[in-house]
Amino acid sequence: MNPSAFKFTAIATLLLGSGAAFAENIIDDHIVVSGSRFEQKLKDVTGSVTVITEQDIERQLAVDLQTMFKYDSSIATTGSGAGAQTLTVRGVGGNRVVFIKDGRRTNDGYAGGGGYLVGRNYFDVAGVKQVEVAKGAASSLYGSDALGGIVVITTKDPSDYLKDSSSFVKMALGYQGQSNQIAADITAAKDLGDFAVSAVYSHRDSEEVQNYDENLPGYDAKSDALLVKFEQQLDEKRTLKYTLDYFNQTIEQVITPAVQETEEDDTNWSLALDYHSEVATAAFDKWYGQVSYSSYEQQSDQISGASTYTDYNDYRFEQNILGLKAVFNKGLKGETTDHEVVYGVDIDLYDTTRPRLKTRILADGTVDFTDQKQKAFPGADTSLIGAYVQDSISFNNSAWSVIAGV
Repeated sequence: MNPSAFKFTAIATLLLGSGAAFAENIIDDHIVVSGSRFEQKLKDVTGSVTVITEQDIERQLAVDLQTMFKYDSSIATTGSGAGAQTLTVRGVGGNRVVFIKDGRRTNDGYAGGGGYLVGRNYFDVAGVKQVEVAKGAASSLYGSDALGGIVVITTKDPSDYLKDSSSFVKMALGYQGQSNQIAADITAAKDLGDFAVSAVYSHRDSEEVQNYDENLPGYDAKSDALLVKFEQQLDEKRTLKYTLDYFNQTIEQVITPAVQETEEDDTNWSLALDYHSEVATAAFDKWYGQVSYSSYEQQSDQISGASTYTDYNDYRFEQNILGLKAVFNKGLKGETTDHEVVYGVDIDLYDTTRPRLKTRILADGTVDFTDQKQKAFPGADTSLIGAYVQDSISFNNSAWSVIAGV
């Protein structure tokens, strides 16, 4: 099957007191944070990092993880279309690859059926500024579940839209032939003096990705995403940022009406407060703190019929995450070596439940049982608490560098 895609975009930049047109700067040396937790140029990173920029997403007409990384042979995706997706980095995947979006850890994945039914694709590419994949162990900075690598997703802030103007509006329509996806996006940003606000809304309507014989079970999928950010400039060196991130996707599959049907509803929303300070002290040059709360719920209603009964299944996966973190950076220059020290604390508190209920109705209409609990993995309260320090040492007049971390 030869997928086809096209996208039409209309941009209106509203200028108050300025006749200059909005233009986005294309930077050759991409700035990344995944490998070291401090900003550095990609060419200076020790280790292998793949970077997908917003320009790459536009150029490749990417709509999900699969289309985003289709040209990187070291990164494989499971799932396609609107189905659950996750990444395998150099053969390591699952919960050994940490996914972080705007500083927040995303929901866990669990295996079931043919793959990760709760995957990591529950976000929309609209508004994404950059995706970084650090390929290799990074346990000293992110914990033992980062043995396979880190995927860092960064979305655009209001200041990214308001480069040289006080207002920004963008509308886009797209079509992707592999999953017959029709997409509509609208983005708006406004400078309000000490405040700046941006909002990105997207709607997508798609169906299954078929094989060559086109004999796979079909489904219809719809998704809505909303990303709202407020930036408050406290002074020249301190900034507050408030984020609301919402995503909902519904999939309906009817193989045999009233005999084999599935309706799946996935909802993920997050609230976050970020604080950035570049007020230098003896202990640090700048620091970043975040408080966040994320809630993910997958609800799968299934009808499974047999000759003598019909089962109505209510399967769910629910996970709430409270996150607290602080990251400090300090640069030290010596006669023969330069040091970039990063240290901090991460606290993530997980509340995970897996309710599974079944109702059975016999062929004569008799109710055999209602909301019977089914076996599933148990719920869990999980506390992840980490403290770390890392020193990136570069030698003057030399291309060699050393990284030490614990």
